[in-house]
Amino acid sequence: MALARTRQAVSVHRAIGFLYTGNTARAMVELRRALHENSVCRAPLLNTQHEAEQLQQLYRLHLHNTAQPADFATLLQLRTMLDLDFEAAEKIEKEVLEEGSAYSI
Repeated sequence: MALARTRQAVSVHRAIGFLYTGNTARAMVELRRALHENSVCRAPLLNTQHEAEQLQQLYRLHLHNTAQPADFATLLQLRTMLDLDFEAAEKIEKEVLEEGSAYSI
């Protein structure tokens, strides 16, 4: 269990790094690895070195790069893993959904 929590933290750290270098595909791979490790340990991140904004960016990334509608169970797991506040997560989901409606043909 401790090993899974450590791997989860490392994957999230890598995902944030790849996100800020512009490599969103690699960031998604690392985020999926973190979710896989989270399915073993079912606990939030170990470290608190990441800012809330960084973790929210990962949540946004996941919403942008998954099929719509997103799987609610995965969203709940991601919220718990990233230790996101319910209201903040709902706000992010609403923003992402509204972004798609801003385009018209």
